[in-house]
Amino acid sequence: MLSFPRRRPLTRLSAALALAVGLLVGETAVTGGQSFAATQTTTAAAPTADATSCPSVVGTESSTPNAAWLAQQASQSFATAQLAASPRTSRWVSLRFHGQTMRAWVDYPVGRKNAPVVLVLHEVFGLTDSTRNTADKIAAMGYIAITPDMISGLGPDGKGDTRTLTGAGGSASDLVTAVPDNEVSSRIGAWVKYAQHLPRSTGQTDIVGLSWGGGAAFRYAATGTRSVDSVFVFYDVGPPAVTQGCHRTEGLNNTRSDGSRFRSTASTPRPTPG
Repeated sequence: MLSFPRRRPLTRLSAALALAVGLLVGETAVTGGQSFAATQTTTAAAPTADATSCPSVVGTESSTPNAAWLAQQASQSFATAQLAASPRTSRWVSLRFHGQTMRAWVDYPVGRKNAPVVLVLHEVFGLTDSTRNTADKIAAMGYIAITPDMISGLGPDGKGDTRTLTGAGGSASDLVTAVPDNEVSSRIGAWVKYAQHLPRSTGQTDIVGLSWGGGAAFRYAATGTRSVDSVFVFYDVGPPAVTQGCHRTEGLNNTRSDGSRFRSTASTPRPTPG
């Protein structure tokens, strides 16, 4: 866990460690009965260029759920069932970001009291019922949980989501890992700002990153931000490894695109982390 002393950090979320890891065994995407219709819209600033200079990516959008989405759904019905039985209030929200429509699922704890907000970042498979189920368990502890679809809005028309968008290899995970580091961090920052302006927020904001989301959260914290109180990383490659965008292999084999070597958390070539 990375913690920043500006405000009182999380006190109970550490109990979610075993819970979140246990829920990482598989993923299921949003069920067809749920709607992606926007219930709230906010405008956020565009991302800025970084040292990697990787271009933004646009996914391939289909009119029907992609095969990887369907496979995840079939393998993780337990999460869908648990979500259907949840007593908590949940809804989709939209955030306008650089001409794109980003979407997130928001879970509220039972009751009307103000609460800290936890940003829950999904695995490489995109936003799934497994991640939403983890967020629901966090909301059950008394937190507002915001679970962004980190590739939503990356379609050719600035729309789309995990169900309908794929990358060059034909899956959502190909698109997730193609988004440049700076754009991932900018998207996280936009959701952090959104979280801090929720009417029921106490102002305390924390991040839980699951697998791919763990690496994204680690990189966001490593930028020197003090916009959040603490960051919980549930495994992935941490800085200075580059695991996103056009230079993503640099973090896996310690070699930059110019052939020079550098010290990294990943000392030997290995498969892209999930």
